Amino acid sequence: MHAGQEYIDETRNESGVVVSFYCKLCECKFTDPNAKQMHMKGRRHRLQYKVIVLSRWHCSRKRVRQLKKT
Repeated sequence: MHAGQEYIDETRNESGVVVSFYCKLCECKFTDPNAKQMHMKGRRHRLQYKVIVLSRWHCSRKRVRQLKKT
């Protein structure tokens, strides 16, 4: 699994076939599974993941350390 896979939504048709993907981190849409994979390996997606997701994780860990000190 690539970083940020959980931020990719799949849209399915009435038959249950995936017809498109939407990246909530980068706010972009794909209709091709190969394009989705390339996007997830790309710089933009990885940077967005680091900036948004990992910064939240870092801030929450820092807050926990602060609370433990008091």
